[in-house]
Amino acid sequence: MHNAQAIPEQLQQVMQTLEDLRSRAQSANPDGRSLQHRFLTAQQICQQTLLPEAMVRSHLVPHATEITRALRLLAMDVSFLQASRQPMTRQKRQAEICDRCDRLLGYCQAMLAQWDAPPAHPGQNPAES
Repeated sequence: MHNAQAIPEQLQQVMQTLEDLRSRAQSANPDGRSLQHRFLTAQQICQQTLLPEAMVRSHLVPHATEITRALRLLAMDVSFLQASRQPMTRQKRQAEICDRCDRLLGYCQAMLAQWDAPPAHPGQNPAES
């Protein structure tokens, strides 16, 4: 298990990488290799540190599940952008990458906000606490 204290910093690093990926995807003619590199960096941090640590914190499992799913879809979006040749197709893929990054950033922000929160007890409404 990794140092749980370092996880929020790594989560911030993932968020910065996703913001950079989104910014690069918004450019007029994004470099596919650069996008792929940014994606792989975020994916590696998530798979090696964030997700394993989140899976042992029951209240973070839903966020970890959504991050895993969104990363898989983002991988496909980046690959499809690299393969696209038509300007309209490229623009559509760029928009999809930006949307996927925004969703991932939202999941990361939610995970960060709840990182140190104690898990809710079964049957307890967190709003009542």
